[in-house]
Amino acid sequence: MVPIRVDDPAKYEWSGHCEIIGRRTHGLVDTDEVLMMYGDSRKAARRAYVRSLNATEANTWVGEAPDRLPWWWPVEDEKVAPREGGVYVDYLGRSTAPERPRLAVEEYLSRACKALDVDVDELASRRREPRLRELRELVAVLGVEKFGQRVREIAAGLGKNPGSVSRWVTAAAERRSSDSGFAQRLRDFDEALLGEGSKRKA
Repeated sequence: MVPIRVDDPAKYEWSGHCEIIGRRTHGLVDTDEVLMMYGDSRKAARRAYVRSLNATEANTWVGEAPDRLPWWWPVEDEKVAPREGGVYVDYLGRSTAPERPRLAVEEYLSRACKALDVDVDELASRRREPRLRELRELVAVLGVEKFGQRVREIAAGLGKNPGSVSRWVTAAAERRSSDSGFAQRLRDFDEALLGEGSKRKA
């Protein structure tokens, strides 16, 4: 089969390009299925689609026969090697993340304080030293992100204003991305809480 080369995809009858850009309405291509990869509305998605075509002009593979496209070039097969301890979705769509129980806020706060070696009353106090600020952030962000707690529930459990707890969550999320030590302490805290849950089941 001799490859057909055109300077405009609209000139190639079997490409489906005309359907995607709306010049032809009856064809084999499900245009919405294609356009959903480029945007939420047809007009915006078509503009993004055309921009992506224009962006390929600088690539050396444009105009090559199908067997010369870079994603068709033969490469040696390699075994899949996921990162140690990483969380993935398997081929059935199931997450490999450890399952965390949905706890009542009192139980969550009790387990969290035990894992962090702090009293609930101390966590709920008005004291503002850096150590307590960090513990509050750890408890708030892990509770909301991993253990299904709500900001207002944690606030009620500690006798705090929901706005304060919301600020703890935001501060912890920002700090995690910029402070590797804090990120590690958050992971350790999560593992400690998961371990505590396993011990209770046993």
